[in-house]
Parts: sequence; C-alpha cells; structure tokens
Amino acid sequence: MDDKNTPLVIAIASGKGGTGKSTLSISLAMALADLGRRVAVLDANFELPSIATLLNISPTYTITDLIEGRQSIRDVIYNGPKGINFILGSSLPKPMRNLSAAHHFGIVNAFDTISKELDILIVDTAPGVNSSTLNFVRASQEVLVVTTSEPAAIASANVLINTLHRSYNLQKFRILINRVYDAYEGPKAFKTLEKLNFNNIEIFLTYAGHIHEHKS
Repeated sequence: MDDKNTPLVIAIASGKGGTGKSTLSISLAMALADLGRRVAVLDANFELPSIATLLNISPTYTITDLIEGRQSIRDVIYNGPKGINFILGSSLPKPMRNLSAAHHFGIVNAFDTISKELDILIVDTAPGVNSSTLNFVRASQEVLVVTTSEPAAIASANVLINTLHRSYNLQKFRILINRVYDAYEGPKAFKTLEKLNFNNIEIFLTYAGHIHEHKS
C-alpha cells in the first residue's frame, strides 16, 4: 500500500458456514504475529460471532459498543495471545444487522486512530452472501475466500465471488482450500473453481494453498 501508516485490511470470507473460516482467521493472525507483524482481528459476524468462543474469551466490550457509540475503538480492543488485538463480536438485534455501507466502512476506518500501532487488520466476515459480508469485503484491500473441497462449498464460494464481481466489480480473489485430507485435494478443488469461471476473463483467482484437516 502507498501509505505505510495505513494497515492492510484482509477480509476472510466464505460462501457457506462450516468451512473453518474463523479458525483460519485466528491461525493466520497468530502466524503473522510470529513474523513480527502487528495484527488485529475483527469478528464481523453480527449473527453468530464465534472468535470469543473459540478463544474462550469473555470481553467487557464488543463491536456492538463501538457501533452504538458507547465506546471508542481503543475501549473495545481485547489484547489476546501473541499481542494480537481482538475486536470481538456479539449478536446484534435483528433491526441493526442491516447496517449501511457507510457503517461498514466507518467500522474499518475507525482503525485509522490506531494505524501507527497496526500493520494488518483481519476481518472475519459472516458466511454467505449478505449485505454485511459484501460491504466489509468492499472496505478491504485483499479478500481471501475460504472453502472446502465439498461441491456445495465450492458452489457457494463461486456464488460469493461472482456476486462481488457483478455488484462491485471486484476481480482478484485469493482462494484457500481448507480441511483437505491429502496434498492433491486442494489443487483439484481450486481447478474446479477455476473451471466455473473459465469464461469470465475479468475474474482472477489465485491459489493461496490448502490446510489439512486435523482434529486439534
């Protein structure tokens, strides 16, 4: 990015639930922290936030407090493992879930106040194609689409990619195949996704790799 004081915003998205997106967001943050990057993770799933549960954290303040203006960005930050800053989620009342695009950009832009202390912001979006996910992806510089090799997951990922392209002219997507059982499963699933977009020369898919299934 041109402004070295502006954190890189990476949206982690998936076409459906159950692909391991939130676990990946945490693991990616920890890996980047091990490389010396200053990282924050935003749980942007307003329906079923899961990062606090996965990390066994009970935050004093959540993203809801920031959205409703009760607390500042610094107040809602939870300092987690490896010095990672977490902005944890809570289920918003249904009338509040349909925030405007300006609200989503505002949430991301709130991190400008701590930009000198942050290199990368990871946004763990809600699964599926919904206005919240689409708007958070629009507010990001990079999008990593997480899927498994299951046909339904690949089809859902394809719907998400094409919706983002059709609605907002996004063209570049990094694809990660999660929960594979051997080294061939990931590239094979990626090629399936590539074939679905073979006739669309405006969509560029990059294989970000695969992660093996492991119970721990």
